[in-house]
Amino acid sequence: MPSFSPLLADDKRRPADGQPLVFGCAYGSGAALFIAEQQATDMQPRLVIAPGVAAAETLEDELRFFAADRQVELYSDPEVLAYDAFSPHPDLVSRRLALLARLLEGE
Repeated sequence: MPSFSPLLADDKRRPADGQPLVFGCAYGSGAALFIAEQQATDMQPRLVIAPGVAAAETLEDELRFFAADRQVELYSDPEVLAYDAFSPHPDLVSRRLALLARLLEGE
């Protein structure tokens, strides 16, 4: 079960290793600041799931601001529905596959 924490980065509220961290009460750029501060403590990769494409792109921009010295990547939406008769653009597929390859290699 995930632990819940208000927007605080103190060690008393950190979940055990391998457990997800769920937090609330993050207004404005608070979520991006919190993620950037957590990233700075151990430099491990973070997976952040956003509720939609616009929210993900906004979070990406905010993380690039707060964590300018670290790599921030957006796993792009394929922009194609499952029942569409056409495929996603090859450049989009290529970017998504390149990101997955870098993650597997530990970059």
